[in-house]
Amino acid sequence: MKRSFKSLEYEIIYQILLCELCFDICNSIEVTQDKRDNFLPYYYNLNFIKGLISLHSLLLSRQKGEFSIENYISEYKWNFLKNNSQPDYLQNFEKNIAPIRISFKKSLPIPLRDKIAAHIDESFFQSDFTRIYIMPTLIPEYIKIISELKNVFFEFSNYVGDDRPFRKIKKQSDSVLERLVGGTI
Repeated sequence: MKRSFKSLEYEIIYQILLCELCFDICNSIEVTQDKRDNFLPYYYNLNFIKGLISLHSLLLSRQKGEFSIENYISEYKWNFLKNNSQPDYLQNFEKNIAPIRISFKKSLPIPLRDKIAAHIDESFFQSDFTRIYIMPTLIPEYIKIISELKNVFFEFSNYVGDDRPFRKIKKQSDSVLERLVGGTI
C-alpha cells in the first residue's frame, strides 16, 4: 500500500463505521411488500450493497491495495515485527478475527461480486432495484458481524470508538425516512 500504516488503520476504522452506518440505515427502513417503484427499496439497496461490499473487502479480500484486515495484518507485521516473531497479542487478534470471517462467509448465500453488486445475470431486471429489498432477513446478522469486528479491531488498534463521524448522516437519514413514510415529502 502507498499509505502510512496509521492511514491504513484509520481507513479500516472508517470502513467499519461506514458499514455500521449502512446496516443501521437498512435496519431503520420498514420492509414492505409494495412492488411499485419506490425510493425506500432503492435507498435500502444502496446502503445494503455499500455495507456488504465494504464488509466483504474488510473480511475476505486478499487483494493487494484493498482496505482489508488481511492487508492490515501484513502491514502491521512489516512495520513492527522485523524478526518474524509472532507476539501473543497479534495471534489473539488473528484468532478473534477468524470466527468473524467464517460467520460472514456463512451468512453470504451467493457470490457477492457477481450477483448483488453487478446484477449481470439474466433473471435480474434493473427495475427490481426499486421494488425488491435485498435479503432483509440478513440485516440483524450483518449488524452482529460488524459489531464483533468493530469490538475486536478497535481493541487491537486502541481506538477509543466514541467518535461517531457519521452520526449526522444517520440523523439526516432518519429525518428523511420519517418524512417519506409520514407523507410530508
